Amino acid sequence: MRSECHYLRVLTGFFLLLCACVTAIPQRTKPGSVVDQANDIAFDIKFSPDGKTLAIARGATEPTQQFGRIELWDTDTGSLRRVIQGFDGPVRSLTFSPDSKTIISGSLEYHPEKLQQKATSRNGEIASEVKWWDVSTGDLRQKSEVSSEGPISIAVESSPDGKEIAVVQSLRQFSTLSNGTPPLTPGLGLPRNSGYFHFNPFTTSELRLLDGASGQQKTKVTIKSPGTLAYSSNGKFVATIGQNQVKILDARTGKGVGELKDFRGLPNALAFSPDSKSLAVVSTKLEQESSGNLIRVIGRSEVKIFEVNAWSVFAKLNDLGAVHCVSYEPSGRYLILGGMLNDNEKEAVPALKIWDLKSRAVARYPTGGETYNEAVKLLTVAQNGRLLAFASGDDSITLIDTQGWRIRRTMDSASVGDKVTRPVGRFLLNVKTILEVAFNKEGTLLTAESDQGEIKQWDPRTGELKFQMVGDPGPTRVSASLNSHSFSELADGELTLWSFDTHVRRSLELPQQSPALATAFSSDGLTMVVAIPGQVLLYDTTTDSLAKSFPLPGLQIDSVAISNNKHTIALADRSGTVKLLTISDGSIGQTLPGNEKVMDLTFSPDDRILASAAGTDINLFDSHTGTLIKKLSKHDAAVNAVAFSANGRLLASGSDDRTAIIWDADSGKPKHILKGHDQTVRAVAFSPDGSLLASGSGNASVVLWDVAKDRLSRVLR
Repeated sequence: MRSECHYLRVLTGFFLLLCACVTAIPQRTKPGSVVDQANDIAFDIKFSPDGKTLAIARGATEPTQQFGRIELWDTDTGSLRRVIQGFDGPVRSLTFSPDSKTIISGSLEYHPEKLQQKATSRNGEIASEVKWWDVSTGDLRQKSEVSSEGPISIAVESSPDGKEIAVVQSLRQFSTLSNGTPPLTPGLGLPRNSGYFHFNPFTTSELRLLDGASGQQKTKVTIKSPGTLAYSSNGKFVATIGQNQVKILDARTGKGVGELKDFRGLPNALAFSPDSKSLAVVSTKLEQESSGNLIRVIGRSEVKIFEVNAWSVFAKLNDLGAVHCVSYEPSGRYLILGGMLNDNEKEAVPALKIWDLKSRAVARYPTGGETYNEAVKLLTVAQNGRLLAFASGDDSITLIDTQGWRIRRTMDSASVGDKVTRPVGRFLLNVKTILEVAFNKEGTLLTAESDQGEIKQWDPRTGELKFQMVGDPGPTRVSASLNSHSFSELADGELTLWSFDTHVRRSLELPQQSPALATAFSSDGLTMVVAIPGQVLLYDTTTDSLAKSFPLPGLQIDSVAISNNKHTIALADRSGTVKLLTISDGSIGQTLPGNEKVMDLTFSPDDRILASAAGTDINLFDSHTGTLIKKLSKHDAAVNAVAFSANGRLLASGSDDRTAIIWDADSGKPKHILKGHDQTVRAVAFSPDGSLLASGSGNASVVLWDVAKDRLSRVLR
């Protein structure tokens, strides 16, 4: 109780100080950084409930630029904690879980349907997505695609107990009208002599209530709202703004319980009081004012405060200027407004206003600048009342300590420095070629290595780059374990290993300093096969110790593979012949005929089939009998890589013809031919659940394909 009383005394003293001395507060100007503001703006700001983190949602205005992020700032030190970049479009809204451990984002993301063939081509869809992120690690916990039916805005808000996530989005749709002709018949196209058809755009909005833990939809309600919402602190109500009204909904069922009308202008901002007893609504009327040869559009706002349940007005404030945002401070005594605000007869300037709801006194705090472009557009107050943050202009965020009204930090879009990776144009030439790709066993990381020795790891679910390591250029061949635990590099016969756990490269010395010809890992990454002239070696990768060696005099190996049960090693020599070596006794069990250079070998998950990439074909052998089961022919150039899906039903191949093909492993027929790669496809890998195929190509890019939908998922660079 004493701390609450002290807090109220501090606030009251601060308010009186602001009223008396506001003109003495120095103006804070925007830092002079050169930023492309039109393509990197702030859409939302929120404090975590514990007040330790300030989150900023940013991105490009246009979703097709595929640029968005969340910045997490430490409010004590003013330092950047983390940048979350797992978005294919702008982050338009965010909210925290009550325990401050999870941040939930609402974003508009562009997903192209196929690889872009021209710099100006756009062939895809925009989807609204809700994602749950771990605040401490920045890792994605789960995501939910809300709609792909033309979303143009999205807002998310967590209920006070965190059990529901309210999502309000607006959708742009089209109706088809004609000049009295019959309607379209499905499958038959336009009727003959049909005249002109008109596609009329219109906007619909909807509220969805998602389960806060699973993300599953619980309720969906159609509303007239452009995308603004607020929960009452007791969790009973959700308020949304309509075209000329505010609709009050039951937070559990989504059913309407009240409507607020008769505003001066259109409602544009709202906030519930901390005790849930009142609701503040800002409405703004746009007026035109002549100024010489120019006509200025001026916003004049009014604030009404409604009593909850009765929904009657008990306080009103006029002649404010243009108010863009509103928030209560935690005691509920003060209402804070942000926008382009005037002060009595003074000209409107970018400012905050603080309204004492007890005394009805009002104080203005100019935030710097003079034009509408610098007006306060976003506002948030920490739950302990000691911090306030506001956004002015497109990208500048100011963090204020309310105890002395001191500016702690100003952040703009350039404040993150080089920690933000901006989208790279697909048509910007890069000479690097991807030699190997591999998923981890959870499917949450994809690792790739290029012929320049560069290793990158992405989250394939979001496209976010999680790790990058630059190496020495020169590897001509790279191998990886199926779980991406281990990588090997061959460069001029020298062998280098890289471990997922340590992110450290190490050299492996071979007997008699022999050059390495080919390598392969077991599926668990714990065993590695190394072929050297006239000999095959078996290493324990946990200790880099030699476990076994098999002398094969005169044999020159091009490709190797080890079975999943670690019983058999497949060896392809330069003539195209494949030999199966039994690990237990070192004997050659089967010899598989061939006369084309073998570029890759891989066993099916059950070890029953051995796939061999030989010339333009893929040969499927019975690994027990050595008989040829099928020959897969569809590529127009040499096949470089083959990989089975985890269930063994699908086989993927990558070729010099710049395509990847997904085959039905049982029938041998192609299911999907994936085109559009910049250069030859040198590596392929399925995700553990088989939903994605990664293909490594030139231009330093990895392409992710949606296997079920036979379409592009995303391009990783």
